[in-house]
Amino acid sequence: MFKKWKGRIKFLATKWWAWILVPVACFAVIITASFISYFSSPPSVQELRDEITDGHDKLEKTKTQLTKAEEELKETKSELKESKAKTNDDKTDSKQAQNNLKDKKELEKKLKASKEELKDAKEKIKQANQKSSKIKKQLAEANDDLKQTDAQLKIAKAEAKETKAELKDTKTELKEAKSKVIAANAKVEEAETKVAKATAKAKEDSEAKSVVAKDEPVKEDKPVASNSSSFTNPYTQLNESTIKAEVKVQAEKDFPDDYMTQDYAVQEQMKSFRYLHDYNITSEVEETQMQKAMNDFPSDYMTAQYAFEEQMKAYKN
Repeated sequence: MFKKWKGRIKFLATKWWAWILVPVACFAVIITASFISYFSSPPSVQELRDEITDGHDKLEKTKTQLTKAEEELKETKSELKESKAKTNDDKTDSKQAQNNLKDKKELEKKLKASKEELKDAKEKIKQANQKSSKIKKQLAEANDDLKQTDAQLKIAKAEAKETKAELKDTKTELKEAKSKVIAANAKVEEAETKVAKATAKAKEDSEAKSVVAKDEPVKEDKPVASNSSSFTNPYTQLNESTIKAEVKVQAEKDFPDDYMTQDYAVQEQMKSFRYLHDYNITSEVEETQMQKAMNDFPSDYMTAQYAFEEQMKAYKN
């Protein structure tokens, strides 16, 4: 209740007309009291004086109260100003709080965005680590491949050296084969010379016989049947399976670790062997040259075939 009246007093203190009514009310109270005291009993001079004095005292008190009221009004105005100032400060604080709230929301948004960026950065780092792991794995595999390649290169170099050595041996063997062919050709020439001499001698003997035959009576010669089976091919006495096994062994010695060349050499040697084995000898010269080729090249059937064919070509020419 006191707070309610205090509020009303503060409200009246803020109005100018309320302050004008105060002395009027006080004066009205004094006049009313005077009239009541005058008409109720006849006043004396002293009583009037006393009443006037009391009125003055009351007026002074009223002035004093008015002064206090004015002071209270000033204080109320000051408090009102302070209240307005506080209200303004509160408004400012409220605005500041609102701004702070906005700033806080913006900070929260920024913080959320920063967290998302941090999450994305962590994901990118994770992906980068995975890529790095893959690259390291690929690098390790590449190093392994490089090591294997180095090992293969070393093996290839060693094989190249061996191949060079084999090529050198092959060249040496080729030179030896050429030397043998040259020697065979020399023997062929020697044989041709002998054949030529034998032919000349046979011709001379034939001419001498023809001269003698003129002086002698003609005799009828009985035809003599030719026996082709009287000529023997020395290669028919050899077993093909045994020869093939020997040729394989020789090819492995001549061309180690070179299976293509080994197979080719075996095929060519067996081809020449079959040619010599199946050749049908029809003359003494063929039999002699076949035996000679076999003796000169007992395990090299290609060279034996070549020597035999060249000898027969020379003989027929």
